[in-house]
Amino acid sequence: MQQINTSSAPPAAGQDFLSLTGCNPYPFYDRLRTQASLFWDDSANGWLVTSYEACRYVELREDLFRHPYADPIPNLREIKGGETISVLQGPRHPLMHRFLLSMFTPRQVKDYCEHYIRPIVRDLLARFSASGTAELSSAFGDLVPPRVILALLGMPWQDDALVHRVVELHNVINQWISGLNLPGIDEQALAASRELNDMLLPFIRARRETLGMDLISRVWSAWPESLGEPGDDDVMAVGRELFLAGAEATTHAISNAFYLLLSDADLMARVRANRQQMVPQVVEESLRLFGAVHYRYRVANQDCEIDGIPVAADQKLVLINAAANRDPARYESPERVDVNRGMLRDHLAFNVGPRTCIGAGLARAEIVEAINGLLNVAQNLRLDGDAPEPVFVGHFARSFRPLHVTFDPIS
Repeated sequence: MQQINTSSAPPAAGQDFLSLTGCNPYPFYDRLRTQASLFWDDSANGWLVTSYEACRYVELREDLFRHPYADPIPNLREIKGGETISVLQGPRHPLMHRFLLSMFTPRQVKDYCEHYIRPIVRDLLARFSASGTAELSSAFGDLVPPRVILALLGMPWQDDALVHRVVELHNVINQWISGLNLPGIDEQALAASRELNDMLLPFIRARRETLGMDLISRVWSAWPESLGEPGDDDVMAVGRELFLAGAEATTHAISNAFYLLLSDADLMARVRANRQQMVPQVVEESLRLFGAVHYRYRVANQDCEIDGIPVAADQKLVLINAAANRDPARYESPERVDVNRGMLRDHLAFNVGPRTCIGAGLARAEIVEAINGLLNVAQNLRLDGDAPEPVFVGHFARSFRPLHVTFDPIS
């Protein structure tokens, strides 16, 4: 087991939640947890929830704690792409959730690996694998998930200009979702959403006429039996949510898994010696230790108590899953890397309950294939000692970057 350094400096005592960008947040999380499961934070205008059991309880009880999208938010549906799974509330949501989970069964994810993920990984690695050097985040990890999502949507993932533009448009929408009050952000997000719809709609209509192996074809085929007769807008909402939920977070998760291996030579050796068993274990421990998305929001439906602390109706709760995943009441020596710990997959990196991430299996497969693909072409893989060291950057979504590496190419 090895303890991983997450930053050059922890936040100062008294630092608030929204000032944690670009620094190690775990001392802050740990300090709060030792005081109480819930802690009011003025900067977030809500309760910070840091314990495993409290986060899990709130996520399981949507009858008591609603998703914030249940409240009126101007332009929400148009910017998000319609009646997406994250926007849906009430009885329609569990129906859609079950339907979309059926699109990511282990067998279907295996098909996606064969037809899309592995070819994309091989294509990207071929661009730098002979050079013996790379910055793994920008040259590889950041490029896999958006291309996988485009492939699942039946779009040409090989088109670099298209990939760049789609990512650029989603960055604008993610800025709006994050609540940053940037000048003109509403108008920019609306324009980006409309441009994405214009890009996606021809492919959605084409798949309705000629089914293929992609996910959109499967949605068209399976929808009538589960949800009635679909329209273009229904399938558009699936495609739009798939990209928003499945691209950015997975890029961060891939970088974190790479960092975990690059920071521990013994672990790297163990993985190379037994990849079939070890790579999935490394993926889970990386997700637990570093997450990708660090927190989610909920709103109390009524006056209630959590761990004896009163929460008023309509107050916001910030569920810091990344803190819950290091709760010593749940995990022994939670700050340490231990791929042999029990309950490897019970972490909250993908949430729990009615809003569990529908693409968790796909994300896991992408991280596994990215690691295996890299190890197939790179021997003696190591961080470049002459390049800038990785830093744990971000706030809502976090990862280690840059990841400058050198290696011996395997021909």
